[in-house]
Amino acid sequence: MDRRERAALLIEATERVLVVVAGGDPGTRAAAAALAGLLHDDGLTVDVADVAAALPPPQDYDAIVIGCGQRYGSGVRALLAYVDANRELSAMPAFFFGTRPAAATATSTRIARATGWRPTAVATIDGTHDDDLRRLAVWVADELPMTGSRTA
Repeated sequence: MDRRERAALLIEATERVLVVVAGGDPGTRAAAAALAGLLHDDGLTVDVADVAAALPPPQDYDAIVIGCGQRYGSGVRALLAYVDANRELSAMPAFFFGTRPAAATATSTRIARATGWRPTAVATIDGTHDDDLRRLAVWVADELPMTGSRTA
């Protein structure tokens, strides 16, 4: 069942996704914005936030997507702190993407070692490559709860 079929079953589409961007990489920001657009086009409410700012609590969302284009730095440290402070990420659909293959693997491994958090899926987005973004958007939509209720 695709997202549009799911929307027909819901009386009120209240599914919310938080897309968090870590690090100042313009490619990661562009990929996050493009992903948010695809999710929004699919009928989801999407908020994009920078890990350097005050982030909303994940329990306000049905899923979270975290994007990071670097392996080290203040963005990754802030991301580690956010994941560590929000253990409920383990109980919800949560995704990680990187814009550089080595950084995606290394950063997701680093987060898992430091916090115990294992995302539902890890993806590499090659810039704003449409196929990669669409695949991730479908993955996110497919993992959302059918009820449209929040997972907290």
